[in-house]
Amino acid sequence: MGKRQHQKDKMYITCAEYTHFYGGKRSEIPKSNFRRLPFDHCSLSLQPFEYPMCTPEGIVFDLLSIVPWIKKFGTNPISGEVSSQPTTTGLFLAGLRNRFV
Repeated sequence: MGKRQHQKDKMYITCAEYTHFYGGKRSEIPKSNFRRLPFDHCSLSLQPFEYPMCTPEGIVFDLLSIVPWIKKFGTNPISGEVSSQPTTTGLFLAGLRNRFV
């Protein structure tokens, strides 16, 4: 058994250890193609809506998309809550397209 075997033990990680054993600086992660859904689009069909309806949580659906979904599955498509009737409120256009009340 040699003398002073733990003489070079350090209580920290050196730069060489970090880059070789622990990955070092990571290369740039490419950003995903995430885009927010525009406000005038349905959250279920992802298409511009004609008859906007809003849930109490603030999620906007098209009436022509949400009613068939609730009749078929009986749930809220986003949260999964069971509901027999759509608990949505109609949004009304105020003059121009893209301007809501």
